[in-house]
Formats: sequence, C-alpha cells, structure tokens
Amino acid sequence: MEAITLNSLQVGDALRMMEKYLDDACMPLEQLRIVAKEARRIPGITYQVDVSLLKMIGEIDRIIGGSQWEPVGKLRTEIENLRQGLPFHEKQTGENVNSVSRGTG
Repeated sequence: MEAITLNSLQVGDALRMMEKYLDDACMPLEQLRIVAKEARRIPGITYQVDVSLLKMIGEIDRIIGGSQWEPVGKLRTEIENLRQGLPFHEKQTGENVNSVSRGTG
C-alpha cells in the first residue's frame, strides 16, 4: 500500500510540475494566437495563408484551450484526468483531498 501511495505522490508532484510548465508556455502561445488572428485580417492574403493561420489557431486552441470548442485545452484536461485517476487526488492548491498514509507511526 505504501508503494502505491509513494508512487501516487511522485506522480502528483510530476503533474504539478507539468502544470507549471504548461502555465509558463501558455503566454507565448496566447501571443502567437493573437498575432495569427491579426494576420488573418491583412488585406489580400491568399486562401492558403488564411487556411494555414486557421490551422495554427486551431492547434493552439486544442492544446491550451480558450475557444468555444476547446475551453480548457487537451493538455490541462489530460493532467486533470491523470490526477483524478490517482488513489488520492489533490485540489488545485496541491493539498491532499483524501488523507494519505505514509506508513509513519
């Protein structure tokens, strides 16, 4: 039981680290999305350029969320799904929701 608990704690730590890196990556991707949306407004762009810009915007939406089709984003959703699958799960603050025995005492 303790091995499962310690493994879950390590996975929880890894998930928190992944969330931090995702948070750090979101701002540059948001900026990329803004620039791509503005570029679509450039008069006279070709259909191929517009489609490529739309694809980029869609990929950003899919990865980090922020659109009506992907409000949360696949990466954050996967992190949360992994967290919910652990024998214990944590609040966003990182506190244990369920008590976890670490074999002390």
